[in-house]
Amino acid sequence: MIPREDIVAVYDQGVDAVVELVQALSSQLDEQREMIAALSTRVKQLEDRLALNSANSSKPPSSDDAPAKPPKKPKSLRPKKSAKKPGGQKGHPGNTLCWVGEPDRVVFHDPRPRCEGCGKGLEQTKASDYERRQVIDVPPLALEVTEHRARGKKCDGCGRINTAPFPKEASVRGVSYGPRIKALSVYLMGYQLLP
Repeated sequence: MIPREDIVAVYDQGVDAVVELVQALSSQLDEQREMIAALSTRVKQLEDRLALNSANSSKPPSSDDAPAKPPKKPKSLRPKKSAKKPGGQKGHPGNTLCWVGEPDRVVFHDPRPRCEGCGKGLEQTKASDYERRQVIDVPPLALEVTEHRARGKKCDGCGRINTAPFPKEASVRGVSYGPRIKALSVYLMGYQLLP
């Protein structure tokens, strides 16, 4: 702040001195406004950085300060609770597995050898009816072993024994794995991450 005596001294010097003083003060005021705007922007950036936590940024939860309040319980986005019971409602047609017209295998099961009511033997009685049920399942996985036998033929001319060559998958003496089981092991290890 300029002391009163200095202002009066400038006033006594005339109009040009007063105009010069006001212009100098005006330029200082513009510089101060620019500085205030820059500092306000910087303060806002720092406050925004302090407000970051794991809920509103990619920061890990371990970097959060202790919460002032416990987090609010998330509200359900579902409409209000219905009077209906959970699950399929009455009148719903439902979906289930369909019967197969031509099953791969049919297994007949005979009743116990004696009547459950009176105990009479049923071995000589013919079946009068049956009840059907179908089970859909994956066939058991079994290894297929192929033994390769290379025939040998003796030449009548020179006596040399000529043996047939083995296929590529049987190139190792003894027992070896085939190409499909090798491919399966690579798939399980590389794509399913099974050791």
